[in-house]
Amino acid sequence: MGGPLTDAASEAVYLEANNCKIITTKSGYGAYADILCHDVFNNCEFDTACMAIIMAGQSTAEFRNTKANCGTYFLLSHCVTGSHTEVSTLTVDGGEITCKSPVAIIKSHNVVLRFDDVKLKTESGILIKSIVNEDPNATPVEGNTVYGIHATFKDMDATGDIIHEDPERTMAVYLEGATLKGAVKDAYITLDRQSRWIATGDSTVTIMGDLDLAQIDAPSGVTINAVATESGTYTLAGGGTLILKAS
Repeated sequence: MGGPLTDAASEAVYLEANNCKIITTKSGYGAYADILCHDVFNNCEFDTACMAIIMAGQSTAEFRNTKANCGTYFLLSHCVTGSHTEVSTLTVDGGEITCKSPVAIIKSHNVVLRFDDVKLKTESGILIKSIVNEDPNATPVEGNTVYGIHATFKDMDATGDIIHEDPERTMAVYLEGATLKGAVKDAYITLDRQSRWIATGDSTVTIMGDLDLAQIDAPSGVTINAVATESGTYTLAGGGTLILKAS
C-alpha cells in the first residue's frame, strides 16, 4: 500500500505536505510522482517499509528538512511507456536519510539528483546505483542520445559507492563544497576547489574540469583509473594509485 499518490497526470499536478508524518507499515512507498507531477515535502517525517518516493517519467520532487527512514531505497526512479527525453528531478535540501538499500536506484531513466547539506546513511554502502530496467514496458532509447543521470552533492560529507551500470546513458557526479568517500564506477566526476574524493574501492571515472591531485585520495590497494587531460601514474597520500590517461 502506498502513501500520497500523484500518478500519471494528464496535466500538471502539485502536491505539498508540511509538517506531516508519512508511514507505511508493510510493503509500500511513501509517495509516487509520475508524469507531470510535482511533489513537495517540508519538515516531514517518512517511515516507510520500502522506498520514500518513486519517480517516473517527467516529474519533480522536493524534500526540505525532511527525515526519512526507509526499509529499502530513498528513491526508486524508472520510466515506462514514455519518451526517452523525459527527466525526473529530485532535490533534497537539509534533513536526514537512512535506508537499507542504495539511497537511489535508477532504472533506465534520465534523472537529476541534488543533495544539499543532507545527512545520508545507507546499510548497503551504495549511494546511487543505475541499472537496466527489467520491465518489458521500459521506455526504449533506440540509439537516441539521452540526458542521462546528473547527481550533485553540495556542502556535505557523503559516504558510499556510486555505481553506473546502464549502458544507454551516462552518469555525471558533481561535488560542490563536498567530500565523497566511496568508489565511483563508470561515471564522470567534477570537483570544485572546496571538494575532495576519497575512493574506498577500485574506481573508473572521467575527470572533468581543472583538478588539484591533492583533492583525490585512496587507501593502499585501491586503484583509480581516470580519463583526464593528462597522463601519468601517481601514488596518493593514503597509499592508493591514480592512473590518468589523456582523452
